[in-house]
Amino acid sequence: MNTEITQEVPPVATAGEWRPLSPSARNVFIGMAFVWTLVIALIPAGIVVIANDDMPLINIFVVLALILAIAFLAAIIAFNRWRNTFWKLDDEALHVRRGKTWFKHICVPRSRVQHLDFERGPLERRYGLATLVVHTAGSQERAVRQSGLLLGDAEYLRDVLVPKDRRHDELQ
Repeated sequence: MNTEITQEVPPVATAGEWRPLSPSARNVFIGMAFVWTLVIALIPAGIVVIANDDMPLINIFVVLALILAIAFLAAIIAFNRWRNTFWKLDDEALHVRRGKTWFKHICVPRSRVQHLDFERGPLERRYGLATLVVHTAGSQERAVRQSGLLLGDAEYLRDVLVPKDRRHDELQ
């Protein structure tokens, strides 16, 4: 059976062009922030409501309003994280730029890339997204993880950063 891909991988972006994350990643970021905040906040909220027997109905409403406010704040933070994350690939390296207030620019030289992984949870699969994990050699952070990429972009980055002749995961 021939497993070799005969098509050339089309360039997703021109070199040097900063690309934003997918618009569908916004929905995933906001939804997950909201859900995880609700799940995590319900445990201490339940303890507060159970521990304070004086006015349980009022306590329930106050705690639920507080939980919803915190979840809404987490959703706003997730939206800003999505809006202020960009990536680009040039001849030298993969660049990831994150944040506005606390700015972070990550540069992964192509020569340092060891291997890449895809991670795709149920929501990412639903929206056609992937988290790309770039494992590097000899750097302070051994892996760069970028979520919110379209699956096609993540596959393109894999094909460009780790050429087929350096891959060990495909059948020969």
